[in-house]
Amino acid sequence: MTRPRFPILPPVLLAVLFFAGPILQTPAQPSLLDARLVGNVYGTIADASTSRPLPGARIFLFDRPLQKGGGPALRTNRGDFAAPDFPSAIRAGTANDRGDFLVNSVPTPFPFRVYTIVIRAAGHRLFIVDQVRVLPGAVMALRVDCAMTSGSENEAVVFYGSDHNAPVRYRHERATPAAPPKPAAFSLPQTAAIAHTIFATREGLVGATTANGHLIVSRDHFVALPSRRALNADDQTYQFQVQLTAGSKTVRAPVWDVGPWNIEDDYWNPSSIREMWPDLPGGTPEAQAAFSGGYNGGHDQFGRDVLNPAGIDLADGTFWDDLGLSTNAWLSVAFLWRPGVAVGQRVQTTATLNVRSTPGGSLVGQVAAGTKGTVLNGPRGASYGGYFWIWWEIQWDAGAARGWSAENWLIPLPQPAAAGPAWRSYE
Repeated sequence: MTRPRFPILPPVLLAVLFFAGPILQTPAQPSLLDARLVGNVYGTIADASTSRPLPGARIFLFDRPLQKGGGPALRTNRGDFAAPDFPSAIRAGTANDRGDFLVNSVPTPFPFRVYTIVIRAAGHRLFIVDQVRVLPGAVMALRVDCAMTSGSENEAVVFYGSDHNAPVRYRHERATPAAPPKPAAFSLPQTAAIAHTIFATREGLVGATTANGHLIVSRDHFVALPSRRALNADDQTYQFQVQLTAGSKTVRAPVWDVGPWNIEDDYWNPSSIREMWPDLPGGTPEAQAAFSGGYNGGHDQFGRDVLNPAGIDLADGTFWDDLGLSTNAWLSVAFLWRPGVAVGQRVQTTATLNVRSTPGGSLVGQVAAGTKGTVLNGPRGASYGGYFWIWWEIQWDAGAARGWSAENWLIPLPQPAAAGPAWRSYE
């Protein structure tokens, strides 16, 4: 499937483009990608009696549940249903010589899409998982392990996606080697950006598609974060990048995928703006709190048991080559689009920046690159131009307009040293 590409835009043009014109989205729908997110279904297919792989078996994804009546009867362990209409499948794939399969670019509009998965192999009953959630991205790809029983295609073994014994799980639902304790003191990078110590796991799954449509290649370089509020539009876009530090090695990488565990956990944002779990401290992923302290009953936002404290996933090349990691680890993660602005601080623009009456509101002026000002109020969160932004009210110098601007093109200026006490000499 061919996906549209966005042109590569320089930061100055991005600043003007995304902050001009009428407001397009509301905070409740913060991403222009919501309708275009994609996921993956993968797994193995084998004969139930011999455990031998079934190469050439076909996998079909349907966006509707099994139907009663209305066609040739399909006899199943759950009653009789209409036989699947295979040409109407949304996506399909084929098992390789090892019985492995991967179906990528599965449409998963936010927050997920429910599919019925039908697996077909000559001389075997159909294997069906009815109405199971497929989540966006490769980090949380759905795995289906299929044991096919001999029989006719007029028969089927059916599981419902909600069954506890359904042979499905998500890729990140795996216990990792015991995570070492979070470092009490971590050497954070020399950057003005907001930075936190986060547990990282490796993504892998070459051939899958990330949530923004990037096809993962061997030794790839990108990261995944558990909220689409920081997801780049595609793999030609670097609006959202992180700086990772492990020991003496530091690297920057774009955010091209969503996960692990959650899809609405923007833990890098202020608690007042965080999409879910505003009671957690800033910089604490919900999965970390659930795993380490039993927060939310030890579950993620979907009610699943959290098996590791990961708040970021790294592509293989970032994990192995850039950072030299051999196992999951705590890293310093700087969120480079968050410059560390605060009320009362002096700031300066890095690009031409629009000034608005309210966060994401009407245009009241514009300031040139290098303009300085004082932060009066904020932060506030609001969507504009299909992205979610953090906004600050700023009084700009030299008579420029006062109003709200997004923080991505601001840098904090050094605070002036406090004046010492005034001494007077007496003769």
